[in-house]
Amino acid sequence: MRHHLYTRIFLLFFLQLLLISIVNGVQSSNTFYLCRGSSLRVSRAERVSKTLVQERMQKLNDGEEFIKIYRGTRFDMMKKFSPPFYYKVLKPMASNKGFKKRKFELMVLVDRKNQFVTVVERSRGNFYSQCKLGGRPRRYHLRRLIKHFARRPQL
Repeated sequence: MRHHLYTRIFLLFFLQLLLISIVNGVQSSNTFYLCRGSSLRVSRAERVSKTLVQERMQKLNDGEEFIKIYRGTRFDMMKKFSPPFYYKVLKPMASNKGFKKRKFELMVLVDRKNQFVTVVERSRGNFYSQCKLGGRPRRYHLRRLIKHFARRPQL
């Protein structure tokens, strides 16, 4: 009787692990919609109108624009992106010493025709840095980033 109990516990544990791995696999897919679960609180003082932000979010929702996430080391990025893009955008990010080995995350906002719009790197938690060509990247919170995308001219 006890033997059956142990087998049942083991099976339950195994199933739970399987479920967790499946859920994680779904979450780490390459296309990430910014609109997922992010609340929009736009103050009146903001230069961006609330409707503009909502329109932009709608575009992301409808799949006209989408976010691609790339994960990997600097070497992976060199293989993935063309040299001019790498030297203009990714190299300025290599300011800290651990950059070569460090795995980092890139978010690329592209439109449906897969044309490059902007790149951000996840720096810590929900903070993303806008990669400017040269210069120091600005850091944004995820919600501010949505507003930042909303401020851009329509594609």
